[in-house]
Amino acid sequence: EGFSEGTLYNYTRCLKNFFLTVQKAPEEVTPNDVRLYLYQYKQARQISDRSLDKIRVTLSGFYSWMVAEGYTERNPLLTVNRIKFEKKPRTACSQMDLEYLRMACKTTKQKAIIEVLYSTGCRVGELVNLKKNDIDWKEGTIHLFGKGKKHRTGYLNAKAEIALKEYLKTRDDDKEWLFVSDRRPHNQMHNCGVHKIIREIAERAGKSN
Repeated sequence: EGFSEGTLYNYTRCLKNFFLTVQKAPEEVTPNDVRLYLYQYKQARQISDRSLDKIRVTLSGFYSWMVAEGYTERNPLLTVNRIKFEKKPRTACSQMDLEYLRMACKTTKQKAIIEVLYSTGCRVGELVNLKKNDIDWKEGTIHLFGKGKKHRTGYLNAKAEIALKEYLKTRDDDKEWLFVSDRRPHNQMHNCGVHKIIREIAERAGKSN
């Protein structure tokens, strides 16, 4: 309740994968089931401890809700320790880094995503919620709606505006979303899809740097 569609999508995806893997009813899951799942998931996906702890938090939140609503009497996550991870300070993207990212883009959509994120400073959650009619081409502004259900205005620089127009020229669908999946029926993109694109661009940029 109160979460954005993107957050709900990620939580649902996490819970669905967990229960399909464990193959147990929620009330039958033990702490060791959770520990084994987390261990195997990390080995298979090679994800960071930070990402793994997000899965633990999602499962814990689900079971806290189950207990509060009376669906089960115990939360198996209470004895599953928090996964420690190093909190690395975030650094701003330099002009040199940005140029490498631009060079690493392979499609007009990838370039448009990078340019809009840089120009507006928006979050990925705000990016995937953008619709075509959120753009005021005359004023060079874009209406953003995201975390905390807050509305704000972003500003498109010349590179972002050109990149967006080039990307939209390639579209052959009538969907209202500004960024859609490449495959038909070209549905709205989700956070995980954009994060995957950014990771791939960053990896290519790192290799060429």
